[in-house]
Amino acid sequence: MASEIESEFNLLLIGRRRSGQSSIVNSILGRNVIKVLCQTQPGTQGTEKHMKFFNGTFFNVVDVPDVVDNLVNEEERMELLNTKMKEVMLLIPGGIDALLYVPKYGNRITDEDLTLIIFLKVLFGQDFLKDRCILVLTGQDESEQFHSLKEECGNRVLLFDNMNEDKQGNQLENLVSQVAELRRKNSYKRYKDENFEEAKALRSEESKKQEKILTKVCMLLQTLKEPNGTYSQDKLLNLSSECGQVLLSIEEQDKDTGSLNEMKEKLKSLKTSLDKCWCLYSLNPDNIRERTREEKDLDAEIYQLDLIYEKCINQHTKNIIQSVGSMVLYLFAGVGLMGVLVTGRRIPFFRCAALARPFGEVFGLAGIVGALVAFFIRRAIN
Repeated sequence: MASEIESEFNLLLIGRRRSGQSSIVNSILGRNVIKVLCQTQPGTQGTEKHMKFFNGTFFNVVDVPDVVDNLVNEEERMELLNTKMKEVMLLIPGGIDALLYVPKYGNRITDEDLTLIIFLKVLFGQDFLKDRCILVLTGQDESEQFHSLKEECGNRVLLFDNMNEDKQGNQLENLVSQVAELRRKNSYKRYKDENFEEAKALRSEESKKQEKILTKVCMLLQTLKEPNGTYSQDKLLNLSSECGQVLLSIEEQDKDTGSLNEMKEKLKSLKTSLDKCWCLYSLNPDNIRERTREEKDLDAEIYQLDLIYEKCINQHTKNIIQSVGSMVLYLFAGVGLMGVLVTGRRIPFFRCAALARPFGEVFGLAGIVGALVAFFIRRAIN
């Protein structure tokens, strides 16, 4: 690739409903990947992973939805937060460089924010905010609560103007600067524990290969979008070469699954458009009208590739989480079978479900299905 990854940041983004969290994700990524809804609806519905390549820095951003609203019971809140953190570990098993915390209203610390922060400390340790947290605001806050939290976070604050696209470059540079400083402060070690290692072991080789391909596509898209639609003979030739390299990676690493076929076909179409445009620039450079038409077609191809990329990375995220759910299904089916064979008694539904609860809804369902399998095996034996 023409551009190389100089550093890679794993970022965890947590915010409250109506905090502007979805808009901040869109600002970081430089495109509207999350629909911003009205104030009474959350923009982010589930844990999502996004990638961004910016000036040599590669971002892995895991966006966690509000885990406190509509849950009155503190035990339920802690359990749901624990579930979401397990999903985070699956999506970035290498660990966390920084936590980006977005207050409930984007510019004001509330009691609900402080409650969630207490839960985060219980989960990650009392020093997690001091060592890893950056406050992300969309406006000024001069309250005593804010200044106390700001001090605990080492005075690390980022102001994001989600309405002004001209400021996005500077905002990203400030983000890179603060995360890089955090990494130096933590001796370039990410936050991780034995749970991250377990999550890494659960990731399939197929998912790891796909993530490498999606990383290359992300970098290609970033190169395609610079410098804002202006092309030259050399640029078109280099883009075609990079497109060919990504296609080769898909052919080599995704031979049997077929999960990236749509992206592969779009990359082939894009490479054809790049080669056609290059020929036009080389053989008939004075035909401005024809060049303009071909460039519009090329921009449309890039836009379609961007949509397919977002679709693929969303499916990739779901597959990682759900694949572990399948493993838990087999695990609890096996536990149920062993219970039947060894003790002569089936394992009750609620016990399998309770054991599976830390893995979330999909995995809790897997535990219940596992119990059902054990039940019917027991019936068959009887």
